[in-house]
Amino acid sequence: DRCPVCAMLPSRFPRFASAIQLTDGATYYFCSPGCMITAWLQPEAYLGIPPQERLRALASDYFTSRHTDARDLSWVPGSDVVGPMGPAVVPLGNEADVRAFRKRHGGWEPFTLEDLTIEQWETIQSGRDPSP
Repeated sequence: DRCPVCAMLPSRFPRFASAIQLTDGATYYFCSPGCMITAWLQPEAYLGIPPQERLRALASDYFTSRHTDARDLSWVPGSDVVGPMGPAVVPLGNEADVRAFRKRHGGWEPFTLEDLTIEQWETIQSGRDPSP
């Protein structure tokens, strides 16, 4: 499968690969959490589906590599971690991991997928900190 956002091959980047599962059982795979977030926020544009057809998003926790519902993770943008699409947003499972990660790699305030807006995401993608 090719990433529906950038057309890269997710199988080449297993550490960063992410997915969105639909209510009909179909699954889309992404080369990186950033591409997955882009499609999650704009499913009509990138997947050709309305938002209500999204069942869940999956991403790999940075420290454990466990695939987790992306809505249960904290996401740290602006760190020194680089993924297949350049600067990566990093998914982490708990507050202690967020603190440890930011101490080692820097990064801006974490966000949750449920609270992220398209405007904030565009700011993050442009390399700017969206925090007020």
